[in-house]
Amino acid sequence: CTTYNHDHPKHQYVVVCLKDQFELVQEDFDDNFAIEEITTVIDGKLRPAVYGKVKVKSTNKEITHVIGVHLKAAPQFFEVRIKQLDIIKKYISKMNDQLPVVFLGDLNTHIKELTEQSIDDVVMMENSLKELNFKLVENPFPYTYVMNGEGKAKLDHAFVSKTVEVLKVEVGTACK
Repeated sequence: CTTYNHDHPKHQYVVVCLKDQFELVQEDFDDNFAIEEITTVIDGKLRPAVYGKVKVKSTNKEITHVIGVHLKAAPQFFEVRIKQLDIIKKYISKMNDQLPVVFLGDLNTHIKELTEQSIDDVVMMENSLKELNFKLVENPFPYTYVMNGEGKAKLDHAFVSKTVEVLKVEVGTACK
């Protein structure tokens, strides 16, 4: 698993974990695994993204880029999530080695009735990422978040380069 350092004792870390046969290596244009720029959108306390290239250990072949996030929570922070997405898109644009990209995590997407916007967050993100030739991975589960058995939402998503074929989506039992 790969993450970053943070000095707040109650910080919720973003972590990218891979199976043993893979390794996360730094991007050629960065010196760590964090996109710190997304932390500064409002107060410097937001979570950085964790990213890098996935390499097969046995062959040293790089097979994909991965970006894991936990974007700003709560419906009223629609504009913060847009700014965070724009920063992530800037980093995706730097990944010009023809490897596919997987962008996933807790995107904190809310429905338009809660954000008071014209479209749902996930639709906005899907539309925005189309310009980089990304597609939303269809998740068959009705929700990925439950609060005290009451509030349910589909906050977690994955987007992939259009060249990637997704065969199966799994959501951990704690989130179902």
